[in-house]
Amino acid sequence: MNLGVLFENQNTAEEAAALFKKRGLLDRISCFYAPKCPGGLKEESHVDFVRVMPWIMRGKDDPAFREKDRAALYEKTYEIPEDADGILVRNYEELGYVKSSGFKGKVISDFSLYAFNAEALSALKEMGVDRDTVPLELNIHEMRDRGIEGSVLVVYGRAPLMISAQCIYRTRNGKCGKDLENGRKETLTDRMNVDFPAILNCSACYNVILNSVPLSLHGEMDRVRNTDLSGVRLDFTTESAEEAADITELYLDLINGKETGNDAVSRLIPHFTKGHFRKGVE
Repeated sequence: MNLGVLFENQNTAEEAAALFKKRGLLDRISCFYAPKCPGGLKEESHVDFVRVMPWIMRGKDDPAFREKDRAALYEKTYEIPEDADGILVRNYEELGYVKSSGFKGKVISDFSLYAFNAEALSALKEMGVDRDTVPLELNIHEMRDRGIEGSVLVVYGRAPLMISAQCIYRTRNGKCGKDLENGRKETLTDRMNVDFPAILNCSACYNVILNSVPLSLHGEMDRVRNTDLSGVRLDFTTESAEEAADITELYLDLINGKETGNDAVSRLIPHFTKGHFRKGVE
């Protein structure tokens, strides 16, 4: 079973690519998802690079882009790099945009593109999707009923709870953060004193509010392995490069059926949820 890793923050992706190479992990994964291809990744490994598109597709004339350099910002935000083996699209607008660009690589739909049942999955294929990511809402039985041959399942990562154009940074600081790097983290705390990370995308002007704990199916990997999935994915949003490398190594061992020990799991993933893997949404 193939394993891919996804990074929302480009700086973390660059650090992780170098660390993965040093620890021999690039030879053990199949896909590296990031906003841009980390330096040296294509030259020093056989890993496929998948360009991660933003969660929101804006129009060329959207006021979210500064007027004086609106066209350049638009092209940079939604660039389709020539060195990409695949593109991860997160909405129908991006799907149409990528297909109309003449991109020759694989088009991969994220879990945000509706594929809850076999009919919806078939429709995505007709629209030009080469590979889908299984919706987070499906349990294991619903996955099998829908059909998951050739699909990718996210087995680790903080799920997005809300995508908002109401900027947390601007509300707190009274100014726009247009020049901040995408992937910068802010934190929201609810009335129960639970922290929810929020990831900023300042080039496309939106925030992604994430779950307080990550999804982690490390305890379900025996069941995951016995499916027709083409691969699994680890989504890294708030983790450091070192944490990402450790968690990747843990999951590689689990995929290969190696005993990891409860201490290692508890140290790396002390708090987690299994999401809807067992219970679904009904």
